[in-house]
Amino acid sequence: MTIPRYIFVDDTAGPESDGERYRNLLNKEGELRVDLVWPDRATLLVAESDLEAGIDGYILDINLRDQVDEKGQRFLGTGAGLAQDLRLLQALGPSQGQKARPVVRLCAAQVFQDYLAGDNSTADIFDLGFDKETIGDIAPVARAKLAALPELYVAVQGAGDDPKAVLTILGIDAKQYEQLHSRFRAELETELTRKPHEAVSFIIRQLLEVPGLLISEELLAIRLGVDKARSEGWERLKAYFDPARYVGVAGRGFDRWWVDLLLFQWAQLGTQSLFKLSADQRVTALNAAGFDKLAVLASTKESPGDRPWLLSLSDDPALRLPADPQYALTLSTPVSPWVDEPVWCLEQAKRNRKSPLLPQDARDRLRTVLSDAGREISKT
Repeated sequence: MTIPRYIFVDDTAGPESDGERYRNLLNKEGELRVDLVWPDRATLLVAESDLEAGIDGYILDINLRDQVDEKGQRFLGTGAGLAQDLRLLQALGPSQGQKARPVVRLCAAQVFQDYLAGDNSTADIFDLGFDKETIGDIAPVARAKLAALPELYVAVQGAGDDPKAVLTILGIDAKQYEQLHSRFRAELETELTRKPHEAVSFIIRQLLEVPGLLISEELLAIRLGVDKARSEGWERLKAYFDPARYVGVAGRGFDRWWVDLLLFQWAQLGTQSLFKLSADQRVTALNAAGFDKLAVLASTKESPGDRPWLLSLSDDPALRLPADPQYALTLSTPVSPWVDEPVWCLEQAKRNRKSPLLPQDARDRLRTVLSDAGREISKT
């Protein structure tokens, strides 16, 4: 198997630099090769025939002006501008520009806020984005996603001309495809006729990276009512749901399960609908089916309710909690109809009850929920 190779463009190059430290976090023999280079338009923004051979993708810092090169000169521009120029070259194709490749952001969180926050024009320029502050904690996950991205680029090119290509990309048969949300199918088929990076962006942002048609392992455990960190039998239970796994293109980088197939597998246990059961009842049903050593996912005062189904959004890991829809507060962020609406758990909503992300009806509901729980809250 060919190991994907990325060029990491950062102005802090050199053996002891920060750029080298981040390169080492992502580079791993047998999985992913990452080479650190100085931002240089003369070597990066060139035709495919003049480009260094063997590049499968780009990783770009955003602020490229902190350091000077050996001539004492700073790079004029940003990683976002460089990414835009690369996309323009890719739009021309390899005969006149460059072939389509992944372009990924890796920068400090504050740099992202200063340069790109609120700028929708960069939404589909970068396939993925990572913060330098947290990349060390998620390096294996980030590495797997980076390694899988080139496969996705290969798969979407020319897919718009092949009616069966969408089945190959998703790794499902025609029957299951027809059962997916009609709007999703229509938009996916349209996106596959557009530029490769636009098709890839749609697949990542509307399927692989959001809960809806697919869910992560974290959400899989939540919906089964299982505390996987405390369950010795989790891996055995997870194997039972292997028929629901996403096995489409880039699946090795995105560990996901189809929700419709998950529910089908659950139905084979001969018990009640998964959503109607409490976490304790779900685990009891699993025990009866022969799956032991499973700990029940307990509710908390921060996120009450005994029917966990969703995952609360939060930058605070302590509040990124399983959420029962009865107590979860839906945010005003618009999403596609096949994507789960984003929610906050009770405590997250309480702490941010004046946030514009919390619509008025959710604020009214928050008062009711807190009142029912015997809590007091000041007027918003």
